[in-house]
Amino acid sequence: MQTEDIEDTLLNLLQKNFFISYSYSNSNNSTHNAIHHYLEYLEKENEPYNFYKDSNGDLNTVLVNTKFPRYKEIDNFWKNNFKFLFEDRKFKETLIGSNKTELKEEVIQRINEEVNKDIKNHNVTTFINLIDEISHNIKQAAIKESKNKISKKNCQTLSIYKLKEYQEMKNRIKELRKKNSYTQEDLSKLLKNEGISANRTTIYRYESGARVPSEKTWKGLAKIFDVPINYIKGNGLQYDEIPSKILSELINTYYDDFEDIVFTTLKNNIKYWLITKEVKKIADSLDSKSSLTTDYGKLFWKNVFSFLFKPNIFKIAEGQNTIYLQCKMNSLIEQKLKKEISNNKFVHNFREKDAKLMQQFYNCNNKYTFIPAIDDLINYLQYYKTQIQREQK
Repeated sequence: MQTEDIEDTLLNLLQKNFFISYSYSNSNNSTHNAIHHYLEYLEKENEPYNFYKDSNGDLNTVLVNTKFPRYKEIDNFWKNNFKFLFEDRKFKETLIGSNKTELKEEVIQRINEEVNKDIKNHNVTTFINLIDEISHNIKQAAIKESKNKISKKNCQTLSIYKLKEYQEMKNRIKELRKKNSYTQEDLSKLLKNEGISANRTTIYRYESGARVPSEKTWKGLAKIFDVPINYIKGNGLQYDEIPSKILSELINTYYDDFEDIVFTTLKNNIKYWLITKEVKKIADSLDSKSSLTTDYGKLFWKNVFSFLFKPNIFKIAEGQNTIYLQCKMNSLIEQKLKKEISNNKFVHNFREKDAKLMQQFYNCNNKYTFIPAIDDLINYLQYYKTQIQREQK
């Protein structure tokens, strides 16, 4: 096949294969299916029939003889709707020397690529709000699940880095006993008041780790010391260490690159908050080391996320594990983001236009009102994009 023959060959291929199932009652032709589905996607699948009717409005004369009339209106229909075949010089060059089978395969592949590209572009612009909503629901579900007690199944979803937080630690019985000025004998008596038998020697073994208390004993100790069981076991955070822990979690999460659900969600929300406060460039000029070791770095993160460094937050996190603290931090940052977004004029206008678009789609399903609604939303996005580009100059 030579270059000058390619356009005529493509026109004949499109016409013949579009009508092939009509002529032979065969819907298994893959070339026909590709052409028909693409025109169906464009909502033009019925238009070709109008071009090929004879003076009596009959298609049979043309189709039985497989002789397709050629005039400008017909050629323009196929060329305009399949521009990606006729106007792509490189594609046409690849067809030189192809036989009929190879030609069909190339055309089918090119049509499928064009449909996938169009669908992708359409979805990005029209359904962006729906994607955000689904993402938010996934985040909330992940956060809710992560607040539960760490189980074997849960641990499998965490990175090795975070699993280190759950390795067995020495319990805090002795630390809490001394903090409350109790002797081992005193603690033995207090446990006895809770219906738990544990003499001085048993208390010593608990504190040294030579013996593990029963669940009933853990509950009794938690009541006596007024702290969570998890904290007594050595897994929870101490009140005094929580501010530095929050700071290190903010910094390490932002600058490190791990891939468990909670970590990734928190990382994204930290980034969004930095963008909202217009300080992301400053954060990116630092690194984890300078943020953790210099006064400027520490002050920057504490000021930007000041709402996390409150005594009531420390109290809530006391005795809890690191995952709980991460979830709490993430929840608080999301609350702040929602508040900022609700006051944002762009988001308000976008959601209003998107709601109108969806209403047209679901309730009316009328292209004469649906298409203008799409254009309205896209025009607004383009307008806002232009505004941002002007501000950046």
